[in-house]
Amino acid sequence: MSISLRKTGPLAPGEALTLIGGVPLGRIVFTENAMPAVRPASHLVVGDVLVARSHDGSAVVPPPGAGASGEGARETVVAYQADDIDLGSRLGWSVVVTGPATAVEDPDEIEEYAAELPPWTESQGEGSGQMIRIDPGIVNGYRLSED
Repeated sequence: MSISLRKTGPLAPGEALTLIGGVPLGRIVFTENAMPAVRPASHLVVGDVLVARSHDGSAVVPPPGAGASGEGARETVVAYQADDIDLGSRLGWSVVVTGPATAVEDPDEIEEYAAELPPWTESQGEGSGQMIRIDPGIVNGYRLSED
């Protein structure tokens, strides 16, 4: 079977955020023990920010007071990637949002986001994972289209 080559074209940031808001799952890239780590996460776009829920119990954003000085460390830079690519036709899109992330700490916000981003498995209780707000400082996206 022969598949013709595809071309890639850039997506405008607004279009990229709209597309990423239309899929439920992505991958968050963060630093763990001074090394890059990647975890699956669910997400939604709220206004002009991305809200993601980590599902493995890992703290993507260090908790308050975790910094070297005992203060701060409440913000970290992460990348979040999601896509919708058909493996048969090799058509679709991919988006990466990079920017500062903070843990959502307000109990009402956490409850609201948890209702829209439920745990993946029964073993992950309501409090598992972390709600993360990502300010999209850099939004890169491309579309795979037929040549």
